[in-house]
Amino acid sequence: MNAENLSKVISPNIYPCDNTSLDIEKLTKTVKFMIENYDIVFRPIKTEINKLYKDGETERLKRLKFESKMLQGSLNDRDISVSRLFESTKENSVVLTLIDILRQGEAEIEEGKKVYKRWVVLKSKTMMLFKEKGQAKAEIVIPLLECFVTETMKGTVINISLNEKHYYSITFINNHKKWVKLIKSCLKPDSK
Repeated sequence: MNAENLSKVISPNIYPCDNTSLDIEKLTKTVKFMIENYDIVFRPIKTEINKLYKDGETERLKRLKFESKMLQGSLNDRDISVSRLFESTKENSVVLTLIDILRQGEAEIEEGKKVYKRWVVLKSKTMMLFKEKGQAKAEIVIPLLECFVTETMKGTVINISLNEKHYYSITFINNHKKWVKLIKSCLKPDSK
């Protein structure tokens, strides 16, 4: 089938119209021109589609490589950077990775007479309190190795003392006992 015959078959599908006032012959010639000059007319679109396909394929291969490393357990800290938490300056910033985060969740914090809810991220030797989940900057960073941690008699509240005057009473919303166990394991100097 040549370009003219193809254009007669395709043009009613490209230009569907019940209105007979359109010049069918001109529409057919337009479709014939597109068929005959396919490379010129559609080159930019074809180039863009090929570029998007290659980019997608590159991303797919990166993801497969990452998943393979994850399954083998050979990831390092640089492989899965999640966010950067700026405590005050770039030199003093903390990079969190999925490997670093031991646990995260919501907690009720009592500081003196103030009581508020915060999102807590537990790192190997640090506890960070964020105003809300997904926030980039930690409001409070507690170095656990420099703290004294006690649990209440009922085991529902954990007290973290920075010094005699400054302490936090923390009640974790979910799985309080797991939090306590992890925090106590972070207090050991030989832990990561």
